[in-house]
Amino acid sequence: MRDGTWSWVVGLTFAASLLGAGGAVAVPTTLPIDQIGDVGQQNAIAIGGDGFPVVSYLRTDNGSLKVTKCGSADCSMGNQTTTVVPSGMASNGGIAVPADGRPVLTYVLSGAVRLLRCGNSACSSGNGSVSLGAGDSPALAIRPDGLPIVVSNEDGGIRVTRCLDASCSTSQQTSIAQAQTGSLDVAVGADGYPVIANIIGGVGVRVGKCGNADCTGGVSFQTLDDFGVSNGKPALQVPSDGVPIVAYLAGGSDYDVRVARCRDAGCLAGASINAIVRYYDYLNPHRKVSMAFASDGLPIIAFQSTAELGGSGGVAVAKCGSFTCASHTVYTAIDTKPQTGLFTDIAVDPAGHPVVSYYDYANHDLFVARCDNETCQGSSPTRALGQSGEPLAFITAFENSQVAVIDTVSRALVSLIDVGNGPEGVAFSRDGQKAYVTNVSSGNVSYIDVATREVERTVATGALGTVPRGIAVSPDHSRLYVANSGTNAVAVIDRVAGTVISAVPVGNGPFGLAITPDGATVVTANTTGNSASFISTATNTLLGTVPVGTQPYGIATSPDGLLAYVANFASNSVSVIDVTARTVIDTIPVGPGPFGIAVSSDGTRLYVSDNQNRVSVVDTVTRQSIGSIPVGSHPQGVALTPDDKYLFVANQFSDSVDVIDTATSLVVFTRAVPSDPVSLGAFISPPLVRARQAVEFYHAFFGHYFVTIQEDEIEALDTGVFVGWARTGQTFNVFDLGSGHADVCRFFTTAFAPKSSHFYTPLAFECDLVKQNPDWIYEKIAFQLRLPVAGACPSGTIPLYRLYNDGLTGAPNHRYTTSTAIRTQMIAQGYLPEDDNTACVPPQAGE
Repeated sequence: MRDGTWSWVVGLTFAASLLGAGGAVAVPTTLPIDQIGDVGQQNAIAIGGDGFPVVSYLRTDNGSLKVTKCGSADCSMGNQTTTVVPSGMASNGGIAVPADGRPVLTYVLSGAVRLLRCGNSACSSGNGSVSLGAGDSPALAIRPDGLPIVVSNEDGGIRVTRCLDASCSTSQQTSIAQAQTGSLDVAVGADGYPVIANIIGGVGVRVGKCGNADCTGGVSFQTLDDFGVSNGKPALQVPSDGVPIVAYLAGGSDYDVRVARCRDAGCLAGASINAIVRYYDYLNPHRKVSMAFASDGLPIIAFQSTAELGGSGGVAVAKCGSFTCASHTVYTAIDTKPQTGLFTDIAVDPAGHPVVSYYDYANHDLFVARCDNETCQGSSPTRALGQSGEPLAFITAFENSQVAVIDTVSRALVSLIDVGNGPEGVAFSRDGQKAYVTNVSSGNVSYIDVATREVERTVATGALGTVPRGIAVSPDHSRLYVANSGTNAVAVIDRVAGTVISAVPVGNGPFGLAITPDGATVVTANTTGNSASFISTATNTLLGTVPVGTQPYGIATSPDGLLAYVANFASNSVSVIDVTARTVIDTIPVGPGPFGIAVSSDGTRLYVSDNQNRVSVVDTVTRQSIGSIPVGSHPQGVALTPDDKYLFVANQFSDSVDVIDTATSLVVFTRAVPSDPVSLGAFISPPLVRARQAVEFYHAFFGHYFVTIQEDEIEALDTGVFVGWARTGQTFNVFDLGSGHADVCRFFTTAFAPKSSHFYTPLAFECDLVKQNPDWIYEKIAFQLRLPVAGACPSGTIPLYRLYNDGLTGAPNHRYTTSTAIRTQMIAQGYLPEDDNTACVPPQAGE
């Protein structure tokens, strides 16, 4: 929606005429720029005043610091290499190029942090350096006035050096954060004041925002992530909105690259934390992550790649689809030579192309790779962790006030979400798009968007002292039901309004809570009341309460909703309840201290965690325990993946999650998670509903068709907010975002005034090409389409035909349809069929 007009254009015939010949995205240009000696460790890259790269790096066999100034954008010609420090180097801190084009370097020599200002753009003569004092781990940025600012460790703290001239011969130094040294990076905030990131072993990733240009008055550092963070150097950037982003390395059961996006300029409200890739091998403490901003203003990150991308090493680049990197993030290996990329850095040149410097460990050479497009992605990029629609396990870390999100396919930790105090219960909407978490100590529920892993809002479950535990969602997604153990009631919450519309009294201490699949009945396990209560969702009234075993906690219903199973902690049993009759019909002995409970999708198996660090397996037909599986310490919640192949177990005292293969009853993987994992309820997301209905509109004056899946756009068009549009009656399905199929880029133009147009393409190379055309503005990823395989639509999909108006209305426009009759009609009107560019979509009912 722009300038009050709408149109929709999709197609390759038009794009080809607009852009010229296109083709598949090529591999980035990768060239060695120095091969003399052991060169390239601790490299840093910047873009010179002429738009060409300049790289600083160590030659470790003689202890020198070198600079190579490239003579072209890809460093293929005219390079000039200079040794700027001949010996004694300890570390290279970084390089930056101010407006005068003369690079500035910071480094450590003989125990002192130094700043060097080059005498020319290649640092080949006239260089001068000054000591900034004893210290290590320097980092460098250029302030809005064009002068450097350097942060470094000093004895017992962090020193901020604000240069008062270009060569830093005079400076203002401020000591901050005493006894808090660690690896450092610095950037400049939107207000021109320094922002500092540091990583301290055993503490985590921290960010501090200075309140003035030289950080006098102290800096309050905020810890963003304290779970498994390595001692590597952070990569800090501040986008135009002033809200910092940090990329860094972290560990656990394995290692990963994480991105923390603060929620405000000072990081006072914490950060969104997402992992984009994991490592399977040993984490070298010198391995580095680097970050810049791509042409769209979003993060682009370079790192040493994993076994998934390039055997035993290599260099990869990830392009984030949002500031948090939680959605539409993909990565591609750009050099897969073994052990390449231990040291990497990245910058973006004036043409918008990322340029990566990296160290070839095997050959001891320095390489530069200039990407051939603005995203650095090849034709088959890999989606980041947890971003392909996999079921996700939401593990509530009670002590840390976080939800740890695990990709159930790769079993990688993909996000850490800050929620309220004491998170415990988890429930999902039936379509898998939303998650809801009860916060016991805060007395509220966190609403979480599953795709972005962001808390959308927080809703109270009643007055003070509610102590919310279990939670369930109505099948129509209109109501939340929360067991308030502090008030002996179930809160019924209008999900949209975020208000408690009823508090239904139940037995004492309601803890576990479940809803029947038809949404008619809510059942609670009342821990101190030794009972189970039944609520009618139609009337929000108590239907009855029945006695069960002693101290019941977990509860689940059978897939048909006829039975409820209650885990009785002090009775070492599971009560089987007839939901309709509201009577206990059997009691099944299980291991001592049962707590969590899960039911297989066919209803034939129960999995019950117990206080003896085991999970009991129960045959629901014979109602007998048929085995037990040893797990971690004090297992709490248990949940099955949608295909029933794996059971996830939250081990509260082990700070871990065990993954059990249900076919073999063996633990096949253990994932470390933040403190006190509990996860009461069905904490694994259901399969995402991938099909979305696209609605077609027509503008009689324009003679244009427009299609959208967005509810706000549909409402605006239906209500006449945008005049002249009317539904044609045609709809068809497309794939929703996160389906794992081809992203459809959406562009907008006013180049055909008085008519505006939108252009959509599912092809990555074409999207990149259109981004290069100044007449078109990239808007977003609109939805997803599946591409044909060998010219045919895969099973379960049907063709979506594309027809081009050939400019008949004075502006380009396309019509998409799954109807062969409409296709024939449009051809008769002069539209050109583009059958070689047909896409594939899920059929609607009757298609």
